[in-house]
Amino acid sequence: MAKITKELLLEKGIPKHSKLEQIKKINLSKLHLKTSDLDPKLFSQLRKLEELDLSGNLLTEIPDNLGLVNLKLLNCADNDMDQITSLNQFKNLEDLICEDNIYLTICDIHKIIYLLPNLRTLNGKDVTSRANHLRFVNSQKLMSLVTDFWEKRFKAQLTETPTAAEIKAVAKYFVKSAIAEIKYGPNSLSEYTKWRVEAIATEFVTSLLQQENQVSSESEGGEDEDEGEAHHTYKSLVLEPLHFLQCHSRDNDPEDLSTQLWACAFEPEIKNSLIPDGGLQSSPIVATCGGDSVCFIDCETGMVRHKYKSVGEEFFSLAWTTLTVIVKDQKRKINVLATGGQMGVVKLIHVKVNYCYGKIKAHKRSISTLCFCPNRETFLFTGSYDKTIVLWDIGVPDCDYNFRATQLLVLKVCSTPLKMCPVPPCFDQYLVAACERGCFAWDISLTKYESKRNIKMEFLFPISNKKDSKSDCSIVDSLTFCNDDLVASKTSMQGSIYLWSWSQTLKRWNKRSTKVKAVILRQVEWSNTDEVYIALTACPAENYLVCGDEKGDVWMYELDEVANEETTSGKKTSPTQILKWPAIEAQGEIIEGTLINNVTTDPEFKYLVAVTDKNIIVIWKRT
Repeated sequence: MAKITKELLLEKGIPKHSKLEQIKKINLSKLHLKTSDLDPKLFSQLRKLEELDLSGNLLTEIPDNLGLVNLKLLNCADNDMDQITSLNQFKNLEDLICEDNIYLTICDIHKIIYLLPNLRTLNGKDVTSRANHLRFVNSQKLMSLVTDFWEKRFKAQLTETPTAAEIKAVAKYFVKSAIAEIKYGPNSLSEYTKWRVEAIATEFVTSLLQQENQVSSESEGGEDEDEGEAHHTYKSLVLEPLHFLQCHSRDNDPEDLSTQLWACAFEPEIKNSLIPDGGLQSSPIVATCGGDSVCFIDCETGMVRHKYKSVGEEFFSLAWTTLTVIVKDQKRKINVLATGGQMGVVKLIHVKVNYCYGKIKAHKRSISTLCFCPNRETFLFTGSYDKTIVLWDIGVPDCDYNFRATQLLVLKVCSTPLKMCPVPPCFDQYLVAACERGCFAWDISLTKYESKRNIKMEFLFPISNKKDSKSDCSIVDSLTFCNDDLVASKTSMQGSIYLWSWSQTLKRWNKRSTKVKAVILRQVEWSNTDEVYIALTACPAENYLVCGDEKGDVWMYELDEVANEETTSGKKTSPTQILKWPAIEAQGEIIEGTLINNVTTDPEFKYLVAVTDKNIIVIWKRT
């Protein structure tokens, strides 16, 4: 049909009149109207219009600036509307009917209740008390949370009399971090909460700038701010919960909230392949293990691409490598996942075809940890509860998946190894491991004859928050290299994480003894929990360190300004930010928080994945 005309409005209007300015009611329902049919120039002439019926049309939204300043009742039910915040223009609106718009969410409804100061009924129900709660109780609580967030996390980054440039530099990260981290109310209203937090935080920043303008109004120096001024601000990362999965359930039991998930790692990007291997240019696939299965999950869609099960097994660890194979006389690269657990057997999985092509009986007891040597694609270290670490050459499979695994070294450990890292940049020389009785290093050079090696170094750390300690070592349950020199390690019950220098510690080592004090560069605050086996992960792309905790939170540390000088003060540095556990509903109950055993990020830090002890995987996406 034709667009709405003046004649149509006069025909449908009440009372009947020759001028649009006198119309008070119009029924435009069931006319197949689209949003583009509502002409603001035409509708703005309806200055006395109080009631408008647009129900049963094809509207996706109400255009801005319709000019209906006296509108009191609007019926836009049974349309295709996906947002209604544009109704904010109708400040005198008292009654709104918007039901049967399938794209509108409960968060959209809360937004419009907040935005319309005179709204009394919504879809025929009185919303006065709900509106008052949103405008006053809810808003006051969120204002308090935003203010506290600023005071605790960002205020200290400003000088005593900050300039507008300083405020703007900090404010940019403050608003984004507030949106991502401040939680209030049920999870179903999280979008509404983020919307309000953004508005409140932005208003808060505006008030700070106004205060600064008042302070500087009488001073000279009113030039434009120098945006290039060298002020350090934390790179607070904004991460939104994207997917929640429960894909490791035993016997596919949807009520399984007890299977513990232990490890996760992103599939590596295949580079420099002479024959492309399916286009894995920036893989969003993450592998997770726990119970009797390993899952390969697409982080963007939340779909489980493949699942490998081994009846009777309980998987504890996994590690990726990219092998160069020969196919029809040409080189081709394939990604292989090694995984192991209770049975002491390493399973080798060609992920693209979801085929376990090999098994290595690596240990007589359970495998606790796995890692590949970064510069040797076939070298796999396996750590076990039998108190040994073994270096294997897993070989390269042929076109029929025949392969040969060879044991190269056995490293003797005094306790169970929990996390291992070859030392960069010379990966062939030393291996460092966090173990149940301390942190140790071994010489792994293959130029030496002996195939069994004893501990070469034992690293000593100061122990805090452990009054009954009689020695200078306890469980070191995780470690990782943050760069070529900086090591992060975590000791049981100390409530912090040590950042220490490998090169400086190595220089301090007296080779007549195995013991050497680690050269600690910084001590960062972490959860003061008795829980162990919570793994650290380094994120080189953003120079970040991340670690979960027993409450379901993820602690994040920016490492840009770690000094190269030893510290002995024992002072703990606060985390850059703490990513809070998103409230999740499972089996009709809200899971408020759970122990996070491991977290990982993809190389570009687009996604962050956490695995928990309640069979729940959480995937955040960076915004």
